[in-house]
Amino acid sequence: WSRTGEFKDKGLNPGQFAWMYQGIESVETPDPYTAVIHFSQPFAPFINYTASNYNPIVSREIYEEDGHLKDRIVGTGPWQLDPAASQKGTRWVWKKHAGYWDSGKPYLDEVRWLVIPDNAAALAAFQARQVDHLARTALNFRAVDDLKKAVPQAQTMKYSQPFGNHLFINNRQKPLDDVRVRRAISLAIDRDELAMADQGEKAPWALPGAISGLFTDAEARQLIKYDPVEAKRLLAEAGFPNGIEIPWEYPGQHYGQGYVTRLELLQAQFKKAGINMALKNLENTDYITRRRAGNSLVSLASVYCGTSDDIDAHIYACYHSKSKQAYMFINDPEMDRLLEAQRQEPDPEKRREALRNAVKRLTEQAYGVATYYPSHFEAWQPHVKSYMPNLSGWFGGSRWDSVWLDK
Repeated sequence: WSRTGEFKDKGLNPGQFAWMYQGIESVETPDPYTAVIHFSQPFAPFINYTASNYNPIVSREIYEEDGHLKDRIVGTGPWQLDPAASQKGTRWVWKKHAGYWDSGKPYLDEVRWLVIPDNAAALAAFQARQVDHLARTALNFRAVDDLKKAVPQAQTMKYSQPFGNHLFINNRQKPLDDVRVRRAISLAIDRDELAMADQGEKAPWALPGAISGLFTDAEARQLIKYDPVEAKRLLAEAGFPNGIEIPWEYPGQHYGQGYVTRLELLQAQFKKAGINMALKNLENTDYITRRRAGNSLVSLASVYCGTSDDIDAHIYACYHSKSKQAYMFINDPEMDRLLEAQRQEPDPEKRREALRNAVKRLTEQAYGVATYYPSHFEAWQPHVKSYMPNLSGWFGGSRWDSVWLDK
């Protein structure tokens, strides 16, 4: 990922998560089971990044044979992809890895990962006992209630997402280069109404770059407000007394109907503040290309910017000017300084305070706008044993190597 050492001049494309290795100087391998990594300065998040799914140690021979690592799946997981049985966009079939490092596991001989874009069809398949597990993308609070009635024995779990849903705001494009316009966008969002419509209950408010627990809900509600009148005043001060129109691109049904419904509610909220969000439906590839190139003005994120391994993967990846995934296009030396300071602080309490300082500046300048910390649901059939969801890992997040079926 770092493209250092002997790989420095190989002409490789930048690593997707290169910010996980920023400042690396050298790597030593004193024995076959040890890697010693030296950085030019303290790098607190790296202890978490070493355990990331995105940082596997792969076979050198693969690179030497192919000249890259993009065509073959190489790892130490419990299953191996069966390309012949898989069909891109429809299903992925994984066969038990006989050489798995944890002897005796996995218990399942095969995992069939079905791609069912229509949530209603996914629910119907679950109710007909045609699928064993429903990922969180297929469920909301209404669907869970219906599912419990149809399949009373089904196991379900609700859990909170540690990072808030947020808006990508392109800070280098007019009129979003004006902090008053960005603040107006934040003031126009009724986060309680959004949460009630989305999950049937209020939720803690989120701040840009923060994860749940870094600020209390009371602190967040002091730093951000819902005030469409003040939003209109700021727009007038910025030169838009009659309101403003901002194009808003989104990837069709790629994220499901719930995502589109959320957009439509946000659009209605913005109108009350004199902001007309002109929704434009794009193919997902076009949407991603335009956002990465800095051609989109505003978009609603359904996921975080980086990974779930460390808060740095959320705040640095999203907001540092040198991050490859900083689609907010911020150019603020003070913001960069704050983001770098939290990386260099090994003391947990001092680092927490450094992170809070960075989030406060993000909020004051409205470089990004967050909404609330949403809840997610998963469901699995009663014959699926030893399953417990979380927010990271394969197949929605669980040690699936410990799962077995009792039927």
